[in-house]
Amino acid sequence: MNKPKKVRQIYAELQRVYGGEIPTHELLECASLIADASEDSISSSPKTAFHGRTPFSELPVNEVMERWSWRIVGQEYSAEDDFGPHMSQEALLEHTLSMAA
Repeated sequence: MNKPKKVRQIYAELQRVYGGEIPTHELLECASLIADASEDSISSSPKTAFHGRTPFSELPVNEVMERWSWRIVGQEYSAEDDFGPHMSQEALLEHTLSMAA
């Protein structure tokens, strides 16, 4: 089902339940937000141009473990990720030592 059709159906339901209490423009905005939230963002294609590979933090865990488990366990994997520190090993070591002192 396309988004405009979803929004219309959600709006109709919200209008039926909250019609007299909430202004129609707010109901329409809520219907649009609900329709956006109902989309499966992981399996659907991205709406924006993306260059490069998808970070490990955005891949399904089972896919990462099947394809790259040796990289996770091994020490040679050092690419930056969304949740990893964005500093060199030396800078991280110096920071850790200064915090311990």
